[in-house]
Amino acid sequence: RLPSSLSQRTIEGLLRERMKFKGLVITDAMNMNAVSGSDPESVGKACLSALKAGADVILHPEDPEWVIDYLYSKRNRVMSRVNESYRKILKAKKRVNKVCSSPLTIKRIGVSSHWQTARQITKRSITANIGRPGLKDTPVILVFDDDNSKAGSVFIKGIKNRYPEAKTLYIDNRYKGKTKTVLDLISDKVLLAAVFSRISAWKGRNGLSPKLTRLFERSLAASKYSVIAGFCCPYILRGLKADSVIDAYSGSEMAQEEAAKIICGP
Repeated sequence: RLPSSLSQRTIEGLLRERMKFKGLVITDAMNMNAVSGSDPESVGKACLSALKAGADVILHPEDPEWVIDYLYSKRNRVMSRVNESYRKILKAKKRVNKVCSSPLTIKRIGVSSHWQTARQITKRSITANIGRPGLKDTPVILVFDDDNSKAGSVFIKGIKNRYPEAKTLYIDNRYKGKTKTVLDLISDKVLLAAVFSRISAWKGRNGLSPKLTRLFERSLAASKYSVIAGFCCPYILRGLKADSVIDAYSGSEMAQEEAAKIICGP
């Protein structure tokens, strides 16, 4: 059993032969231990296997320069495959140039129609099991920011337009406050928890840190009613027990605005 990124049966047999896929094949992030292991030698071997399996683009090895040197040392085994992928990448770039009849400029990006389309996509992508909009009581807003990025200001603003007396507490991995302070704030209150956590290369994990997870779980248990607004991968929220959950998938400003509207109503 191999990850799809390393499997010739998947890339060549399934994608290219059975599904007639003609595009570029990009691997999983090669810095994931599940794909390539943790030591440099195993990462190099995994990247070599991916090329031999038919992948065209190697994504996110931990040390790209080392991997390039390693693959070059094995060039007699993969040079024909590298040249094949190189030609395919050049062809793909030429096709892009043909589609874009005139050069892309900043004036063609971010026009009003683009923003309208983006908002429609964002609105339709959010899933929620919150029932009817509006909360009976003023909520306490906890922002759990796993990336220490000061996220959530747009969401907070949207909630406070409806509930101006709502108290807010921002919690990231640098938070030094006492757990008791948080639990006292939300004890027997309506909890509105906004979760921000990006999945990115070199982060080292997905999901909330153990520290934030423990505090989050205790906060949910202490509240009388809880709503989670997940501006993150929904798998991060699995196992967390809340009365209502909104999956916004993204921490973009539009996603925050639309999630606030779902909670507060029009």
